[in-house]
Amino acid sequence: MNSNTNNLPIGIFDSGVGGLSVLNHALKILPNENYIYIGDFANAPYGNKKQNEILDISLQNADMLISMNIKALLIACNTATSAAAHVLRDYLDIPVVGLEPAIKPASQFAQKDKSVVVLATPQTLRLDKFNNLLKQFDSDVVSIACPGLSRLIETAGPKSTAINEYLSEILSCVNKDNTSSIVLGCTHFSFVAEEIKNMTEGIQLFDGRFGTARQLKRILKDNLSDSEGSIKLISTLEDEYHNELLNRFINYQLLEE
Repeated sequence: MNSNTNNLPIGIFDSGVGGLSVLNHALKILPNENYIYIGDFANAPYGNKKQNEILDISLQNADMLISMNIKALLIACNTATSAAAHVLRDYLDIPVVGLEPAIKPASQFAQKDKSVVVLATPQTLRLDKFNNLLKQFDSDVVSIACPGLSRLIETAGPKSTAINEYLSEILSCVNKDNTSSIVLGCTHFSFVAEEIKNMTEGIQLFDGRFGTARQLKRILKDNLSDSEGSIKLISTLEDEYHNELLNRFINYQLLEE
């Protein structure tokens, strides 16, 4: 890259609003960058699709963003990263940053004889890449599938009664006395981090969006923008509801690191 490309946008995609939680932190540490975000509502949710389907969808989103002349691609979805990041890195001639559950820092933080709980979509928990990641660490990891939570966050809202009831049921199996940390294994879950923390009596949360945004900054290095910064939000379902949904969640107040 050179000065002629520094101000080109960074492309980001996710199955809906979840990736906006990653963009939220990127805006704090890279405020001068120009961003194009695709909320792929047309193909949501990714969490219950087969790996080859997610790969095809990811390639389509990457092609759409490449057509807009981006300088880097951020896959703001754990499931899509596991299914497609390795292919996209070979396929594209620009930097590709993927998102992974923050299992490494959670394991390093883990107390002896206590577990690390991972909350994720069913598809993420089934993928080989995720299970191979678990094998790299000695911690006792308890994986909890959260089917439908991503969609519920979008449709009902993070502060809704429906979310409260869902999380109460899912988290009822977490042994608070035997758990050192909880990993948010889906970008959508960042929007209910405060609720999860309250229900688990303040167990330490680990959220991969922070490390992902920092990795984006490291990869761009001297190719950072010197513009005023801009955000373009695109929904693959071009209707008023989904456009409004993106605008609502881009301004959502999230827990700090």
